[in-house]
Amino acid sequence: MHVVVVAAVFAAVVVVVVVASLLKLSHLKHASPILTQIQPLAGPLEGGTLVTIEGSNLGLREEDVQGNIFIGEVLCKVHEYHVSVKITCRTGPAPALTSASQDMQFPVRVTTPAGTTRSTVKFTYTNVSVTGVWPTRGPVSGGTVLSISGRFLNVGSHVSAELDHLPCIVNKTQSSSHRLVCVTSRASGLTESGKEGEGLPATVKTLTVTVDGARRTLASPFIYTPDPKILELKPRHTPWSGGRLLTVHGTQLDAIQSPRITVLLHDHVLNSSMCRVLSHDQMECPSPCVNRAVLLAMLRERRGAPEAVPEPRAAARTSHKVSRSPRQNFGNSITLDVGFIMDNVASVRNLRHVLSSGARSLVYVLDPEYRSFPNGIKLYKGDTLVIEGENLNLASDDSDVNVTIGTKQCNVTSLALTQLVCTPPELQPPPTDELGRSTVLDLPLVVVRMGQNLRFPIGYLRYEMIKVCPVAR
Repeated sequence: MHVVVVAAVFAAVVVVVVVASLLKLSHLKHASPILTQIQPLAGPLEGGTLVTIEGSNLGLREEDVQGNIFIGEVLCKVHEYHVSVKITCRTGPAPALTSASQDMQFPVRVTTPAGTTRSTVKFTYTNVSVTGVWPTRGPVSGGTVLSISGRFLNVGSHVSAELDHLPCIVNKTQSSSHRLVCVTSRASGLTESGKEGEGLPATVKTLTVTVDGARRTLASPFIYTPDPKILELKPRHTPWSGGRLLTVHGTQLDAIQSPRITVLLHDHVLNSSMCRVLSHDQMECPSPCVNRAVLLAMLRERRGAPEAVPEPRAAARTSHKVSRSPRQNFGNSITLDVGFIMDNVASVRNLRHVLSSGARSLVYVLDPEYRSFPNGIKLYKGDTLVIEGENLNLASDDSDVNVTIGTKQCNVTSLALTQLVCTPPELQPPPTDELGRSTVLDLPLVVVRMGQNLRFPIGYLRYEMIKVCPVAR
């Protein structure tokens, strides 16, 4: 009896499932398509765009929709089909117009045996154009980021760019309707035969941008130059905090748009900073800052150095010399390799591999320490202003230091290890800091800046000069 009941229940469940399936099948056969999403909603006039249509009731088989998807009156050929819920089709070219610059908008129409549905949103046929490119030159190793200007450069389903036969890798996340961003490839064919650099600089004949079925070209858009070389770097001493302005000499430096200087330990980049190109053979780079504690920990791990590190103040008092070896005066100064990030130019990434001496390294030394005025205020009675401290000239000279009294300059005349001397303006400056912000004590603030990263507020300066009046005769 129990077995009979179980069998009856099972049979009832099967009947319910079959009936539900038949009802669903009947619904699919008789319900019109529902369109919930269409992407993309724009493409070139030439067609070739893969349009994805998502929704429900989109047929039970591909034959139900094959030849039945239109954008306006233009057939969209089925490219990929997922039963009932998703269709991908490729657009045909837009209808001919008297004006090629005119955009056209049409609804998407899907027909199945159950009926026809037109989308509420419209697909736009656009006339893609390319008008320019910047920069117009870059190294033969590639890596130059090009900005291609034009219109409707972000429409369609696929976009690519080529410099003659060389691909320029498109970055769609940085592109927009009026700008297409791509990265140049290495032009290896320009250096394969003969002497290195032979045939350079070389002008690219044609830039070709392909957006689905549209192809746009631009003549003579770009020049491949020889890779830049670094010849000299000075000065070579910098504080741990970095920011000292370094002058770099080399060749083809202006072929790089955003060069960066790096400091390395065993080919590991510790930090970098942006350089400013001045000409084809010169640029300026602030020295990168280096986290001294992290670096010393790395050195101890690699070399088995003792945990104890000399105190900076004590070491500075006992010796004025700067060690050029990591093993001497350990912790106070260290020599690190220098490299440059210049697009895809590998030869400058670590100058230790290409230069024997000079420009290949930087010596990092203790930061300068400028002492504040006693009680925060100093009386100025004429002549010069003396500011005291430690390690003041280990990695700086007169040109690296800027002293301001309020917003006025205090001209530096001398910089020694423990003392800076400057000449203040004749009259007491207004009571501000170096940015012109008012001070609480109604006195000008004295500030010492070393490079780009170090700022030392020294205190306030009060002028107390006795004016000598001429004696009448």
